[in-house]
Amino acid sequence: MKRLLHTRFAVAVTLFLAAGAIVWLGLRSGNEGPSFEGRTLRAWLEDPELPAVELRRGVRAIGTNGIPMLKQWLDYEETWLERQVRRLNSRQHLLAFDHSPTMDAHLRAMRGFFELEELAAGELDWLKSRWRARDHNRLFYAQMLAVVGDGGVAVLTNALPEMPVQDRKDVATALVFASKRKPELMREVRRLLRDPSREVRGAAVFHLWSTPGDLTPEVIAALQDAALDPADNVRESAVEGLRRQTAQ
Repeated sequence: MKRLLHTRFAVAVTLFLAAGAIVWLGLRSGNEGPSFEGRTLRAWLEDPELPAVELRRGVRAIGTNGIPMLKQWLDYEETWLERQVRRLNSRQHLLAFDHSPTMDAHLRAMRGFFELEELAAGELDWLKSRWRARDHNRLFYAQMLAVVGDGGVAVLTNALPEMPVQDRKDVATALVFASKRKPELMREVRRLLRDPSREVRGAAVFHLWSTPGDLTPEVIAALQDAALDPADNVRESAVEGLRRQTAQ
């Protein structure tokens, strides 16, 4: 009986907090950013039905006017109420989704920078300072640096020799991801395929074939070279990538 009452109480608390979180998020929904053609920046970035070409057109039309909003989303931190709802839901499974407003906000901002690309080059110093700080998701900022132009790529690659392995893995991931949009970055990816760490080479190879995008002749050539790597993890990953490409 006590267990049943405890469960009912937990359900009631969860539903109360969920309702509160929804109201709270609704009150915060004014943080939508500037508009273009009647759609806010947030609406452009969150519409799953929007073709990639249209998404790019809308975000780039808003342009640098949207950067303050992107930075605000990157600074978003989960509220106490949202955290309690997420924790209770992880135990009770009352909500049909595992909602993380923090991750949603960060991913939305990253998508915005991806679409702006060189239009966001004026934020290079800010992105660099965030990437160097240890209290942020450094991979997020590495990915954004990789797409804002040559200056951002230089920030990542010039420091490679002094970076620890995990940071070099993040740079490898960021540059591979960016190379799907900017094929000229494959020269930097090739450089990372010669990194002394098998972990770094393995990360680069894995993301070459697992990141969405076409396997171009340059990517296939890189995988073929990696298939001869002395490290088992690198070689096997490259072979798997080539196998999947052949099966398509």
